[in-house]
Amino acid sequence: MGCSHSAQSKLPNSPTKVEQVTAISLYNEGDIKASGDQLLKSVEEIRIEITKLIELALNIKAILWIESNKTCPSAHDLLKDIPSSWKEELDETDSWGTEFVIDCVPLPKIYSAGPDKVFGTADDIHYP
Repeated sequence: MGCSHSAQSKLPNSPTKVEQVTAISLYNEGDIKASGDQLLKSVEEIRIEITKLIELALNIKAILWIESNKTCPSAHDLLKDIPSSWKEELDETDSWGTEFVIDCVPLPKIYSAGPDKVFGTADDIHYP
């Protein structure tokens, strides 16, 4: 059963379905015993972990892309052939709506601007 993509799910302050399910699962398992601001902090931590996982997947795809195409790919290049069922949660942007940047010299490195949406600051996330 497919899901339609809601523009609201990509707003920076609106948790995606994956983030909501992860937070609920952690809460139900007792890993999160929080409310209000503490729960929002937990959602932010989940967004960081999700971004790291996406970067890992993009990095693997980037290595394969470079081997086949001998060029540095964009995030769009790497995601254009993913299964349609994944497209609701995976796109060219991080958990805050900023497009991933890929640097291929000397090896692929995937960058997210992080929660502040500004590259070159302390909260940037990159793999590896």
